[in-house]
Amino acid sequence: PYAYQLPWFEFQAGSTPVRIIGDNRPESARRLSPVLVLPSPGLSYEYMENLEAFTVSERRVCFAALSAPATVAQLAAQARAALDALEAPGRAHVVAHGAGAVAALALASAAPSRVASLVLVSPFATADDLEPAARDAGSSRPLLASASTSGRACVDAVLQTAGAGASVGAVLAGAAPPGVAALAEPAARAVPALVVRGSRGDVSSAATASALLAALPRATVATFDASGPLPFVDEDERFREAALNLFDAADGVATRRAVMGGKGGVEVMS
Repeated sequence: PYAYQLPWFEFQAGSTPVRIIGDNRPESARRLSPVLVLPSPGLSYEYMENLEAFTVSERRVCFAALSAPATVAQLAAQARAALDALEAPGRAHVVAHGAGAVAALALASAAPSRVASLVLVSPFATADDLEPAARDAGSSRPLLASASTSGRACVDAVLQTAGAGASVGAVLAGAAPPGVAALAEPAARAVPALVVRGSRGDVSSAATASALLAALPRATVATFDASGPLPFVDEDERFREAALNLFDAADGVATRRAVMGGKGGVEVMS
């Protein structure tokens, strides 16, 4: 795949493990904003590895592993450290999964000038944001459930190495917000956003998506009918297109969706 041909770096940004893929030269030349990917806290970013495909647009992609349990402020600080590691002169697009939405919204509220757009996938902060079945789960497994039997090798690897992980609704320490939408402070409301959920067993409730839509005036909701809580796995091409369309609109530029191979072939990112 194209992303495997790009330079990549894996290191600690303070106490936050990060992986950055891509070349900042075309990104800088076209004035593109890089992409910051935030998995649900307590889980390895490996399960979101297929989002390396965003590099087809000539944007760098930075994955950050958020620790849990953590307070809202601590998650925001971890996200900020990863953003600083990109050394981007401007903003970044932030893609967050599960309770990674806590860090994304806290970052957008504290530093809206550094967030170009938000993509919140199956977002939640507390058990109140979850579907009833997910509230009763004693592990993170429901968040990593897929409606697809293919393309999820990285997800399965995370489950095997990390085990069941923390309970879906138990990633926050200290005082918790009444719901993830409450984290969208006024400063974050100018940021364009896409709220994504699957209709086949998602952990994040439809009511949570509606609350975020009300809290973020520039947000839209996309429901993926063939997906559970992993639409970037179950319907990867559709997810990638929806996210890149948002990024392009925020950056004010049209970017590519395919790469010409060395012998004239076209490689579409997958």
